[in-house]
Amino acid sequence: MSERAGPDSAGPLAALVLAAGAGARMGRPKATIVWRGRSLARHAVALAEAAGCEPVVVVEGAAPLSPDDLGPALKVSNPTWPIGQADSLRRGLA
Repeated sequence: MSERAGPDSAGPLAALVLAAGAGARMGRPKATIVWRGRSLARHAVALAEAAGCEPVVVVEGAAPLSPDDLGPALKVSNPTWPIGQADSLRRGLA
C-alpha cells in the first residue's frame, strides 16, 4: 500500500479570484459592488484568507480594483477580459 499525503503536507493552497467581468446582466462590474461596507472582491479575498489560502490572486479587467478591494491579494490585470473567463483564469494562473 502506498502512503497517502496528509492535508498539511503540500503547504498552503493558493486562491484565484476572477473579478474581471463587466457584470453585463447586473449593469456594472460585480467585483466593485459594495456590500456590508466592502466590495464583493474584498469579501472573496477575505474568505480565501480565512481559509488559509496563500497566495491570493485577483484578476481585474472591466473595472480597476483599488488597494482596498485587494487587501493582501496580488493583482493581475487582464486587458483581454472580454474574451472570457478562461482567459482570466489563464492569466491568473500564470
